[in-house]
Amino acid sequence: MKKHVFRRLPFTIFLIIFLFFPPASGIAPPHALPEKASQTTGATPRILLVPLDSRPPCTDFVVELGQLAGMQVILPPLELLDHYRRPANPENLAAWAANVLKEEKPDAVILSTDMLVHGSLLASRQRIGKKAQEQQLLNWLMQWHKDYPEVPLYAFSIIPRLLLADNSPYQIYQYHLKKYSIWADEVGWFDNPDDVQPLLAMEKRLPEELKTQYAALYEQNLAFNRSLIDLAAAGTLQMLILGQDDGFPFGLPNQEKEQLAQYAAQKKAHSVKITRGTDEVALSLLGQIISQQRPQAAKAEIRYSRPDVPSMLMPYMPHSIASNAKEKLALSGVIPANEDAADFILYIHAGRKGDSPWQQLAPAREVASLLQEGKAVALIDLSEDFSSLNTIYPWLVLLDVPVNQLTAYAGWNTTSNSLGTIVTHALAALQGHASTAEKASFLGERFLDDWYYQKTIQSRLNRWLQAKHQDPYSLKQNYAETNFRLQRQLQSSATHLSRYDFPAADYVLPLHKYDATAKTPWERTFEASIELKVQ
Repeated sequence: MKKHVFRRLPFTIFLIIFLFFPPASGIAPPHALPEKASQTTGATPRILLVPLDSRPPCTDFVVELGQLAGMQVILPPLELLDHYRRPANPENLAAWAANVLKEEKPDAVILSTDMLVHGSLLASRQRIGKKAQEQQLLNWLMQWHKDYPEVPLYAFSIIPRLLLADNSPYQIYQYHLKKYSIWADEVGWFDNPDDVQPLLAMEKRLPEELKTQYAALYEQNLAFNRSLIDLAAAGTLQMLILGQDDGFPFGLPNQEKEQLAQYAAQKKAHSVKITRGTDEVALSLLGQIISQQRPQAAKAEIRYSRPDVPSMLMPYMPHSIASNAKEKLALSGVIPANEDAADFILYIHAGRKGDSPWQQLAPAREVASLLQEGKAVALIDLSEDFSSLNTIYPWLVLLDVPVNQLTAYAGWNTTSNSLGTIVTHALAALQGHASTAEKASFLGERFLDDWYYQKTIQSRLNRWLQAKHQDPYSLKQNYAETNFRLQRQLQSSATHLSRYDFPAADYVLPLHKYDATAKTPWERTFEASIELKVQ
C-alpha cells in the first residue's frame, strides 16, 4: 500500500511530511547493555592542530574524527583563535604551539600557514600578513623541526580564490575582476586574438590600484608557497598541501597552481600535494595520519549515481567530480580498488539543476541495496544548485532505508569540502576505536548539518532575516533570535534520528534519544555549529 501511495503523490508533499511529520519511531525501550570497549592499545596518539580558522569544519570536525580514529587532537584555546572578521594573533598562536611541543610532546603537528601568517582564512584573502610575517613563520618551522626532529610537521597553505574578499572596498568590481581574471587565463592558454580585445576593454574598466593589488596578491602568495616547497624538499615538512580556494576552470589562481606544481617537480619535492579546496584540508592531513597507523592502505571503490556525474563541473570547482574524488582519496592515502577488494564504497551522487526530484529515487534504491548487502557505504550527497530536492537523503528516509548503517555521509558546501570530509570520516570509522554512541553522534551531526541545516533550515532563516531587512552575513541585533530559531528547528529535526537502532558488536543498541544543540558560531548564517549527544 505504501508503494502505491508513493507513486501517486507529488514529491513535494512527501518532503513536507518528511520535514514536519517524521515517521513513528517504533523503537523498543533501551537495553542495559555495556558500550563496546575501546580497541585502542598503548598510548593514544596526540596531534597538535593550528587550524585555518575557528569554524567547526576546521576545528570540531578534526577533533571528532580524531576521536573516532582513537586519537587526541589538541586545539588552541578559543580565546587565541579568530572570530569572523577579527583575525587571531599569529605570534600568540605560535607561542602556544611551541609550548605544547615542549611540554606535551605530540606525535604529529598539523598547521595552517595562513593562520600563522595572517590570523585566519578571511584575513589571508587580503594578505594582512606581510613578508616579514611570512619569514617569521618559515623561521618557526625550521626551529621546531630542529628542536623536535621526531615530530612530523604537516602544513597546508591556501592559494587565494579568484573572487575578491567579501569585505574588499572594491566589491562593486567583483564581476568585472572575475571576468578579467578568467579571460586573462584563457588568453594565456589558447592565444586566441578574438579574446584579446574584450580582455583589454575589461582591463580599462578596472581601477589601477585594484589591478595592482590583485596581481600582488598572487605574486606574494606564489613566492611564499615556493619557500614552503623548499622546506618540504629539505625534509623540514613531512607533507605540504597547497589548497586552491573557491576556483573556476580558468582564472589567475590556476596560473599560480600550475607554477607551483612545476616548481615542486623541479625541486623533487614529492611530499608536496596540490588540491582543490580549503576548509577540509586539515581533515585530509588527518586522514593521511590515520592511514599511516593502518597495517595496510585502505581501499575504496568509487561509484557514481549516474553516468554523467564523474564529468560534472560543480560550483566553485575548477575540475570534474571524478578528478576531485581521486585527488581526495590520494591525499588521505586511500587506494582506488574494485568492489571485491574495497574496504568501503565511495558512492557519489550529484543532482543537476532542473532535475525532477523523482530522478533521485533510483540512486536512493541503489544505496539501499548496497546497505542490504552489508556493504560499507560512504555517501556523498550533492546538488548542483544546493537544492534539497535534488539530493537523495529524503528518499532514503521515505523508503525507510537504515541511514544509520552508512559508514559516512557528507553533503556540505562544495564538492571538495564534502569529499575531503567523507574520506577521513570513512577512514576513522574503519579503525574500530570509537564507541557506538561516538559513531552515531558524528554521523547524525552530518545529517543535521549537511542536509537539514544547509538544505532547508538555512534558507528559511535567510528569508526571515531578509524580510526584516537584515543581512544574513551580519546578524547584529538579530543574532540571539536567529540562534533561538535555529535551535528549535534543529531539535525538531533530530527526532527523525531516534527511529534507528545502531549495531554494536554482536548486539543492537537502541539509541532512544538525541539531544541536539545548535548555534551560528559567527554572526552569520553561512555555517552552524551542531553538537549531537546520544542517550
